Amino acid sequence: MRKSVSSHPFEPHPWRDLVLLVLLLTTVTLSLLTVSLLGVRILSAARAYVAGEGFYIKGQKDALIFLAHYVDTADERWWGGYQRSIAVPLADGRARRELLQEAPDEVLAAHHLVEGGNHPEDVEDLIWLFQFRDLLPEMQEAVAIWTEADALIENVDAIAQQMRFEMLKTPRDVGRIEELSRRLNALTPDVDRVGRTFSEAQGKAARRVGDLLLIGAVVLGLVIVLFGVGMAWWLLARLERKDAVFRAVIERSQDLVSLHRADGRVLFTNESALESVLGYRPEEVVDRDLRGLIHPADRPRVLEGFGRWVRGDVESRLESRWAHRDGGYRDLETGGGPLTFGDGRWVLLSSRDLTQRRTLEEKMLEMQRLEGMGRLAGNVAHDFNNLLTTIVAGGHLVRDGLASAGDARAASWVAEIDQVLAAADRGATLTRQLLAFARREKPTMQRVDLRDLVTRCEPLLRRLVTAPMHLDLHSGSRPVWILGDPSQLQQVLVNLVLNARDAISGHGHSVVVLVRRQVTKEGRAEAVLSVLDDGIGIAADHRGRVFEPFFTTKEAGEGTGLGLAICHGIVQQHGGSIVIESQRSGGTQGSMHLPLFEADSVAEGEDEVAS
Repeated sequence: MRKSVSSHPFEPHPWRDLVLLVLLLTTVTLSLLTVSLLGVRILSAARAYVAGEGFYIKGQKDALIFLAHYVDTADERWWGGYQRSIAVPLADGRARRELLQEAPDEVLAAHHLVEGGNHPEDVEDLIWLFQFRDLLPEMQEAVAIWTEADALIENVDAIAQQMRFEMLKTPRDVGRIEELSRRLNALTPDVDRVGRTFSEAQGKAARRVGDLLLIGAVVLGLVIVLFGVGMAWWLLARLERKDAVFRAVIERSQDLVSLHRADGRVLFTNESALESVLGYRPEEVVDRDLRGLIHPADRPRVLEGFGRWVRGDVESRLESRWAHRDGGYRDLETGGGPLTFGDGRWVLLSSRDLTQRRTLEEKMLEMQRLEGMGRLAGNVAHDFNNLLTTIVAGGHLVRDGLASAGDARAASWVAEIDQVLAAADRGATLTRQLLAFARREKPTMQRVDLRDLVTRCEPLLRRLVTAPMHLDLHSGSRPVWILGDPSQLQQVLVNLVLNARDAISGHGHSVVVLVRRQVTKEGRAEAVLSVLDDGIGIAADHRGRVFEPFFTTKEAGEGTGLGLAICHGIVQQHGGSIVIESQRSGGTQGSMHLPLFEADSVAEGEDEVAS
C-alpha cells in the first residue's frame, strides 16, 4: 500500500509557484480580454442603435414628405417612395414588440430589424444589448419613447392609407382629403418631438454605458492590481520563508557547507561552521581559491576529487587536511556535487570535521592499550610476586643460617643477603602497586569528612615533608562531607604530597594542602582537595602524560610511574576527577574534585568559592 506523504510549507515545490504565477497571468489576461470584448460589443451595439436611429428618423421624415407630394400630385412614384420610407420604422416597431415578449422569437426579431434598414451583422449585438434595457433608466426611457413613436408612425400610416383610398376614388372627395391632411399635419410636431427626445435618451444611455464601462474598467484594473500585488507578496513571502528556513538549516549545520566556482573559488559558506571548524570569517575565504585552504600534501588528491564532483560523481568522498586560522590543520571528510543554473556551473561541498573523532579514536585506542597494559601488569605482578615470595623466604633461611655461624666471613655474607632482601622488598612494593593498578578494586563507600581525613593524615604528611621544606594545611572551619573510601582517598593525598615534595626538592620550599567547597559554573556543588607546591613544575610536553602508567620524569630507580595513574583510577571510581595544573618554573597544583554528599547543603561561607 502506498504511503501518502503530506506536504509542509517548507517543502520545495517550484512547479506549484509556477502554476500560481501562470494562473495569475492568465486571470489578468482573461479579465482584461473580457472587459475589452464586452466594451467592444457594447460600443458596436450602441453604434448599431445610433445607425438604426438614423434610419428610423429618416424613414419617418421621408414618409411624411413623400405622402405630402403624393397628395399634391397624385403621382404613384411618390406613393412608392412613401411605402419604402414608412416600412423602416414600421419594421423596427415590429422587432421591438417581438423582443418585449416573455419568450421572444429572436429569428423573427432579427428579420424585422433587417427590414428596418439595420445591417445583418449588427442584428445580433442589437438583440443582445436590448436584453439589458431594464438595467439603465436611460434605456427604459428610450424604450418608452420608442413605443410612443411606434404609435405615432402607425397613426401616420393609417391616415396615409385613408388618403390613398380617397386619392383612388373617382371623383375625389376633396374635403375628406383636406381633413386627412390637417390630421397628418397635426401629427408632424409630435413625430419630430419623439424623434428628438428618442435621440436624447439614446445619447444619455450611450454616455451612461460608457461611464459604466470606464468605472468597471478602473475597478477591474484596481482589483487586478490588488490581486496581483497580493499574489506577488504571497509568493515573495513563501520564497523568503523558504530561503530563511534553508539558510537556517545550512547555518546551523555542524558540517561546513561551501559553494565553489568550477575553478575552485569560494562563493558561499555557512558562517557558524566555518568559524568552529576552521576559525575563519566568511569574508576571509569568499572569492579565495580552494587550493589555498588545503594542506600541500593533500592538494593534488583533493583537486582530483574536485574534478570528479564537477563531473557529477556525488558518491566520491575523501579525507584531507584544511588550514585553520591558528596555523594548524583540521582533518575534514569532504563530499560534493555539481549545481547548474543557467550558464553557470558551481560545486557544492559538505565537509565534516574529523579532528574530534580522531582524538576520541586515539583516546579509545589509548584506553584499550592501558587496559591491556593493566591486564599484563596484573599477570606479571602476580607471577613476579610468587617468585619474590620464594626469593624472600629462601633469603631469610640463608641469612638465619649464616648469622648463626658467627664467623667474620658469614657476617659479610649476611650484609650482602640483607641488600638482596631490601631489593626484594622494593620489588614487592612495586608488585603491590601493579596489582592495585590492575585490579582497580571497588572502594568501600562511606560518609567521610574530607577535612577530618586531612587532619588525621597530618602527622604522616609532616614526616614526609621535612625541614627545610615547609607544609601548610588549610582545611577550613566546617565539615566537608563526601561519600568515599577513607583508605583510598588517603592514598591519593599521600601520592599528591609525595609528588609535591619531590618537585620542590632543590627548587622550592613549601607544600600547601587546601580543602574547600565550591559551586561550579554548571551549578554543581563539589568538594576540592588541592596540593600546591612552588617547585620546578612540569614541562609542557609532559603534562598530557602525567596519568599514563609507568610514565615518570624521575631518575631511574626513583619512581615507577604508577602513582598518579592509581590516583586517577581511584578518583574516577569515586565519581570525581583529578586535575594537574602546572607552569614550567611556576609550581604545580594537583586537585581532586569529588561530589558533595549533600549538594544542597552548601551555604555561603569562608571556604566556599566558585570555579
